[in-house]
Amino acid sequence: MIEPIYFIWQEVLYRPIYNLFIFVYNFTPGPNVGWAVISLAILIRVLFLNSTFRGFRTDAVIEDIEPYLEKIEEEEKHDPKEKRRRITELLKGKDINLYHEFYVIFAQVVFLIVLYSVFQYGFSKEGMRELYSWVKVPSSIHSNFFGFDLAHPNALLSLVASLTLFIQLVWEYNSKLNIVRIRFSEKWFPLLLAIFTYILLVILPSAKALFILVSVLFSILLKVIIVVSKATGSQNQSLPEVKSV
Repeated sequence: MIEPIYFIWQEVLYRPIYNLFIFVYNFTPGPNVGWAVISLAILIRVLFLNSTFRGFRTDAVIEDIEPYLEKIEEEEKHDPKEKRRRITELLKGKDINLYHEFYVIFAQVVFLIVLYSVFQYGFSKEGMRELYSWVKVPSSIHSNFFGFDLAHPNALLSLVASLTLFIQLVWEYNSKLNIVRIRFSEKWFPLLLAIFTYILLVILPSAKALFILVSVLFSILLKVIIVVSKATGSQNQSLPEVKSV
């Protein structure tokens, strides 16, 4: 049982991601660990763009049915079970999945776990033996990135990453939580997750804080683009037609 688990970890997860990290590192300016982390954070988000956009489409559907949700909320405020049943009926056939982001989050968590192992022993001479033959062994590893030593914890970078995550979660979950705003853990999810993230990041190498910060900023940028595009489209539709005399 141990051997298959070890094989999955070592050959399916760790070695491919480790080699990808070193490969990207060799081509970054410097080279520098910070640019490698940023590059891979963006790469992962691009690979999972489909799940991200499906999540945005879910948001749009929820926005359209929000008046019906508010009506159910008002009528069934004293009966949570009936409220959930009616909401489930309302959502049937609308291809809604509130957890499309789960796939993106899962991929990022896996990467962060591997990244931790990379910083633990991947940069040593012994760790470099895990490199594929076509990946160049770097002469040195530079982890100092704009004054932050990414190989060690940093409270400031951890705080910035956690606050950015909190802002994104509040924005994204504002409309979604209208559907399931019953349990305490769901209602306070953005704040609790941000606090937990900070506690975790502040004791880990700050490369993880940089990774999360870049990934969250990528999500916010996508959201801004969609919101601006939607607002621009609405304005264009509302423009009166000019007829020639």
